[in-house]
Amino acid sequence: MKKDKKQDDTMTVTLKQGQRQTWDKLKALRDGMIDDANKAKASTNNLKKKRRRKKYYGKQRSEKTQKENKET
Repeated sequence: MKKDKKQDDTMTVTLKQGQRQTWDKLKALRDGMIDDANKAKASTNNLKKKRRRKKYYGKQRSEKTQKENKET
């Protein structure tokens, strides 16, 4: 297993031409999966933030103010 300086450190193996094509396909697949996972993470984080905001604006907020108005 010789190190190939042109490749990144994660996979330092010299490959034959046919193997290189399959490795490139696998690498593209892996990168795609990582991107999808990152998008999913980002979307869930954003949804959580939106849910937190909704507590203060909208129905719950108006109900809270109505209760306060009735008491005073």
